[in-house]
Amino acid sequence: MRLDQLDLTRYGHFTEARLDFPAPAPGAPDLHVIFGPNEAGKSTLFSAWLDLLYGIPPRSRYDFLHPGPMMQIGATLTHAGGVLHAVRVKRNGPSLQDRSGQSLPEAALQAALSGLGRDGYAAMFSLDDDTIEQGGDSILASRGDLGEMLFAASAGLAGLGPQLDILRKDLDAFHKPRARSTALKLAKDRLSALDQQRRSLDITAPAAQKLQRDLAAAEIAWSAARSAETAADTALKSLEAARALLPQQARLARLCAALAPLSHLPPATEADARTLQSLDQALHGLTTQTDLRARTLAELARRRAALPRDPAILPLADQIGQVAALHPLHLAALADLPRRHDRLADVTADLVRRLQVLDLPGPPARHAISPALMARLRALVVRRDVALQSLTQAQDEAARADTRLASSAQTLGEPTAPQDLQTLSHLIAHLRQTDPQAQRRRAADDHAARTADLSRALAALTPWRGTAAELAALSVPAPWQITAWQTA
Repeated sequence: MRLDQLDLTRYGHFTEARLDFPAPAPGAPDLHVIFGPNEAGKSTLFSAWLDLLYGIPPRSRYDFLHPGPMMQIGATLTHAGGVLHAVRVKRNGPSLQDRSGQSLPEAALQAALSGLGRDGYAAMFSLDDDTIEQGGDSILASRGDLGEMLFAASAGLAGLGPQLDILRKDLDAFHKPRARSTALKLAKDRLSALDQQRRSLDITAPAAQKLQRDLAAAEIAWSAARSAETAADTALKSLEAARALLPQQARLARLCAALAPLSHLPPATEADARTLQSLDQALHGLTTQTDLRARTLAELARRRAALPRDPAILPLADQIGQVAALHPLHLAALADLPRRHDRLADVTADLVRRLQVLDLPGPPARHAISPALMARLRALVVRRDVALQSLTQAQDEAARADTRLASSAQTLGEPTAPQDLQTLSHLIAHLRQTDPQAQRRRAADDHAARTADLSRALAALTPWRGTAAELAALSVPAPWQITAWQTA
């Protein structure tokens, strides 16, 4: 018998492990050496091979990872009868199976082992450190022949010398020269008696021939019965394999029926499979998020339902909402307050320097201008700018008029009579009233005045600073807010 493959499916610390022992090349030695460090599993492999041949004992020290019913060992064996695929599991009943899970008779392995038991196999072919050490002790303690001692050490038969003494005593009891009550002498006497009885019971040649013919017929009948038994066993195995496939056939029929409505679709590609997998993952993620958010909403709804209702606070919901709307502005103002303080410090320092340049004693607040006076000064500055602009425009217009007057004098000669000049002045006044340039100047003057009024109005809003557009963009405070401000 030869081991081609050993499967440590679930045994000891091994899971789905496999060892292959390929056949050697013709003429090469058929020897495989397995080596490894301590605790690598060599002893576990050794015990697994014996458990495969003779069964896993009820109490095994190799079920620490896989519980007893889950333990499984497999092997592929080659013997004189062919190739055998065997699987050993741990159970109270028959534990030897083939690869399909069908039970195998123990005789399938025992025939390959020639009836050798587990202890005999371990003693002859499973030497380890303990058996070798016991054999060495036997060699040192034995007084028999050296060949016997070496055989005892190689076979693991410790204590061969005492056993040989016992065998010699048994041999003397069986046969001893000149002894009359030995087993051999008694057997010879019995043989003589049986020979005499045989002679008395001897049959004739025709009777012997008839018995031989009956024996030949019985052998033919036995051969036919054996052939019929083999054929029946083969048919039984085929039927058992077919019966094992029946559930799979039913499942195949259900799958085919489920896929029948999709037969018109093209076959799926690897890209489709990857897309489907990504969609399944996305669907799983969205489902998880949906469940999480649903639980969150349910928890929030439960907490909201558990909140006590305060009748004194509920009427103030609108006011609280308005205050909450102003909260970001409050936070922004608080965040901007350090920058404003730094800016105030810089402006104060600049004012102190300017007051020192102007030789004005005292703190800057002493020389501060009131908002009303500042607004008036700004209005005067604006009016001064408008007046300067008007003066510049008048000077330009006068220069252009002088140029036109000189040109007209050269063209028309001497000036006309006073009445003509008066008429001309009325005409010029009328033209000035309807002149777009004059209307534009009047509009600019009016715009400057209104700008000055706006500056005074904005100055009156101190400490607020900003433009008219920024003021228009501000939301109108609620009456309760104005009342709170006034109270503060």
